[in-house]
Amino acid sequence: MRSSARIRARHARAPRVWHRVLVALTMTLALTFVGVGTAAALLYRRLDGNINQQSIDKALGTDRPTNAPAVEEDHEPIDILVMGSDTRAGDNSFVGGDEEDQRSDTTILLHLSGDRQSAYGVSIPRDSMVEIPDCKALDGSQYESDGALHMFNEAFTIGGAACTVKTVEHVTDVRIEDYVVVDFKGFTSMVDALGGVRVCIPEAINDRTGNISFAAGPHNLKGEKALDYVRLRYGIGDGTDTQRTVRQQLFIAAMIRKATSKGILARPDKIYSFLDAATKSLTTDMSITSLAKLAREVQDIGLGNIAFTTVPTAEWPVDRNRLIWTSAADGIWEAVRTDQPLPGQKVKRTSTPSPTPKPSTTPTPSVKTAPADVKVKVLSGTGSLADAETAADALRERGFQVEDVALADETGVTQTVVRYDPRWDESGRTLTTSVLGATSEQVEGLWGTLELVVGSDWKGVRAVRVGSANAKPSPSASPLELRTALSDTCA
Repeated sequence: MRSSARIRARHARAPRVWHRVLVALTMTLALTFVGVGTAAALLYRRLDGNINQQSIDKALGTDRPTNAPAVEEDHEPIDILVMGSDTRAGDNSFVGGDEEDQRSDTTILLHLSGDRQSAYGVSIPRDSMVEIPDCKALDGSQYESDGALHMFNEAFTIGGAACTVKTVEHVTDVRIEDYVVVDFKGFTSMVDALGGVRVCIPEAINDRTGNISFAAGPHNLKGEKALDYVRLRYGIGDGTDTQRTVRQQLFIAAMIRKATSKGILARPDKIYSFLDAATKSLTTDMSITSLAKLAREVQDIGLGNIAFTTVPTAEWPVDRNRLIWTSAADGIWEAVRTDQPLPGQKVKRTSTPSPTPKPSTTPTPSVKTAPADVKVKVLSGTGSLADAETAADALRERGFQVEDVALADETGVTQTVVRYDPRWDESGRTLTTSVLGATSEQVEGLWGTLELVVGSDWKGVRAVRVGSANAKPSPSASPLELRTALSDTCA
């Protein structure tokens, strides 16, 4: 049974804030320059009290992806999922509207390379159609996946940050190490603490839907005006989220440049005001100490080595107002998993890095039926029940439902085999694809419980990626559209 958490597809909503992602990166960079002395330690403790620190490890469970090993002995690549909560409750009521429940129309995966010489953020469109896995709902009940496709941002409505992280890991096979959630109020306070952010508007804007207007030319945007600008969708261009995403990524770049400029770094009061505003808006599993440590590690990343892109998408054939990821998205997630630059990203290195592992030439195989939906009876064909138990544990770790563990009628089996009823062929394909080196055999009458006969050649179980049975991503050979923290609309 599905939980009482409602999935609400909202076709018409108030405009959204996309770029609150910059908090994690900008705050991390700014923290670098605060110092590490006694005064800084006192400052960190004061800022740490601002952060709403919440662990979601228990909600995520143990069946999670594994990313590439460390490139350097001192560091591991880090992937942080940044989400924006657009509730209008409390201090956020100035935004307007009556939305007081949790929603996130802003999600970006921030990747920090193992050699700490580059970083990139990948925006995940809120309208992407994905499968949301089992997760704990905000009301305490259990949400059970129905195997259908839903808008990506519904994961946050169902189960907040934990469910969103589980969804990202489920559809990308990328392990998320940390998360950050930021609210509206924090964004406006940070912009004000910087004294505003400079942008150039090429033509006059008159958005009657959102009651937002700007004259053409350069602007130093503060507070709610900055919020209006990044919320803007209508009255400029073709009114699509794609154009707005580009504009917002450029705003991120401008804000990062401002936060790390000499005019700010030479003013400890401005640095503190910015960090104070940022930390007050954060819910995260990280402490100020861990953020400061990370800041020291990334202090040499040049602005040209900080890139931004968006998951490539196409219209979903079922509903042209929704999106599906194109095949180009696979290249992004492979780069993240193996700690490589984005396809087409040029990284200017300040030192010679240690040899890096090459991207895998065998991408994670795709199946239509999730392991969690496959029931398996594990039989030992070697005569040792311990061999079946080992295989059963490996299957459980990958999410399969193990119904029973026993000895097979036959012994001396050398080739591991998957047996399945022809009517459950997709389940059979999932199990056969997952078990390394297994062959398959169709057996009438097994119904929905498959049999895995473990042979002496047992090699283990690998991860698989669950694709959509309802829609196939459109192939895309187009290069990614990349921009960096140096990209300037006023240049």
